[in-house]
Order: sequence, then structure tokens, then C-alpha cells
Amino acid sequence: MEVGQGVGTPGMPHSVPNQPLPTPDRGSALHWSFVIANLGQFWRLTRELDLAQIRAEFDGVARIAFLGSDAESARRMGRLVDEHLTDVEWAPLDAWESVSWNPRDTEGLVVAVITGPLSAAARRALTELSVGATTLLVVLEGEGRGVVVVGVSDERIVELPADESAARERLLSAMLRVSPGTLLPLGRRRPALRLAIAQNLIQDSSRANAQFAAISGIPSVIPVVGGLVGGAADTFVLTKNQVLLVFKLAGLYGRDLSLGRELLAEVAPVVGSAFLWRTAARTLVGMLPAFVSFVPKVVVAFSGTYVVGEMARFYFEHGRKPPADVVRQAREDGLRLAKRAAASIGSLTSRR
Repeated sequence: MEVGQGVGTPGMPHSVPNQPLPTPDRGSALHWSFVIANLGQFWRLTRELDLAQIRAEFDGVARIAFLGSDAESARRMGRLVDEHLTDVEWAPLDAWESVSWNPRDTEGLVVAVITGPLSAAARRALTELSVGATTLLVVLEGEGRGVVVVGVSDERIVELPADESAARERLLSAMLRVSPGTLLPLGRRRPALRLAIAQNLIQDSSRANAQFAAISGIPSVIPVVGGLVGGAADTFVLTKNQVLLVFKLAGLYGRDLSLGRELLAEVAPVVGSAFLWRTAARTLVGMLPAFVSFVPKVVVAFSGTYVVGEMARFYFEHGRKPPADVVRQAREDGLRLAKRAAASIGSLTSRR
């Protein structure tokens, strides 16, 4: 896998050679030591994961309500996510109390659809919902783009284009951004939503691992002890997050999570090469001085997680191992996104 290239990051030196990180030759002693170490860790981490909790995330009720400035706009927006409206609810904003799970007191996701001027009752409802237990996302469409929304952060307000396909894509992206867990049970039951949710899970896990890799590099500046602590934490946390990602993708695509180890044994041959690559790359990066290895560590953590996720996603979606061109594309996409993540994390670090 061609990673480990020098990445230009504000405040970081450009002393990393622009060369791909080597991986151990198949069949070599180093190759098999990596394989054995990864498989052992793979199984140990499986025992530590709360699979019952992960199952509960997918088996629960999708508490999602579309509340519009009028009933028809709420219904139409709900159908963009759930065509038959069987797993989501919809109503006018001023009739929000008709929602079965009480958005004011219960965690869930309310999508407030504003297509024009709001009545006084609708504004009061919006104010109540903005301080309730539920997550509120405000969608502006048509004449609603001119409505001033008070008490809701900009991150939770999204404008939709007129094109239905583009509107659906932007709506799903916004819903996943503000309340990703809410859509998991809906995605398990609605195949049309799985790709968008899977991509969100993969990129979110990749970003989390990249951020952790950046933080775990800090102790390595402490002689001897710092390097040992940072390396151990790095190995454990990054791998655990990747195993968790594989299970979530399995649940999303309708697999039985109660199978646990059997499920991992099934998918291990598919993602195993990505785990091997990541371990080899991280080991080689760990040999570099701390001030040099920051960016490569972030790139390896992000792109390695991304490839594991994409290979697992393909397998659960199609029931077969991804072909070489799909793996190659995943590696290229992972590296491109990883460089962007490294630049973002590096700029935040340099400002501190």
C-alpha cells in the first residue's frame, strides 16, 4: 500500500522522504510475525467489545420525525429518507406533540422543514424543540431560505437545492453529521440508505483514529518510557476502533451480530491484508524521530482504517472479496483523504 509520503502540513517539517512505506515480503519471517500478532490481537479485542450494545443500536427504533411549516412539506421530506414513511413520522411543526415519542423529552432526531414564513405557533414549537432532549436539524427550502432561525447553531441548519436527488444526498449528509447513531436502525432496514451511512461510519472512524494517532505521538518525545506508552496505546486503540467499525458495518448490512467471533472469522481474510499493512507501516513510522513521524502516523492511521472499512463494506454488500481495482481505488481515496486530515490536524496543532 503506497502510503507514508511526505505531506505538507503547516508548522511541520518536510523531512519525510516522498517514498512509499515498505511492507514485509509474503512468506518472510517478518510477514508471519505481523500476521500472528494481528490475529491474536483481533480475537482479544473481540472479547472486550460490547456486542450486545452494538446490536441494540441496530435493533432499536429509529426515532426520526419530520415536522414542516406545513404538513405536505414534512411528508415530502420524510419520503426522501423513507419512501413508504413506515419508519419515520411526519406532521406540521405546530402539531409536534402528535409525534409518538415526545421529542421534547426523548432522544431522537427532529428535522424541521421550513419552506416559507412560519406562524407564531410554529415558531414557538421550534423554540421548544431547540431546547429539548432531541437533536434538531433545520432544513430551509424554497421561500424558507429567507426565514431567520434563532436559537439553532449554523451547524444544524442546511439549505437544500431544488433537484430531488441532490436534496436527498445533502439531507442525509446533514442528518448523519448531527445524529449518526439515529440512522443506524433505519439503514439496517432500508438498503437504499446503507451506502451513505456506511461511508459516514468509515470516514468518522478514520478521522477518530487519525486524531488519536496525532495525540499518541505526544508521549513519544519523552525518552524511553514515552515511546513505549505511546506505541502500546496506539496499537490497542487503533485496532479496537477498526474491529468496532467492521462490526458496525456488518450490522448495517443486516448480518447477525450475535455470531461474534464467527462473523469476524468470516471477514478476517477480506480485511486481513489491510490490518497487516497498517501494522507494518506503523512499525516503520515508529522508528522515525517524534517530530518527523507526526504526519506519517496520522496518514497511516486514517488511510489504514479507511481501507479496512471499505473492504469490509464491499464484502458485506456484495458477499465476496473486493477485486483488485476496488482495493486500489480505496487505497487511493484513503490516502487522498488522509493527507487532507493530516493537514487539518497539523494546522490545529501548530496554532496551540
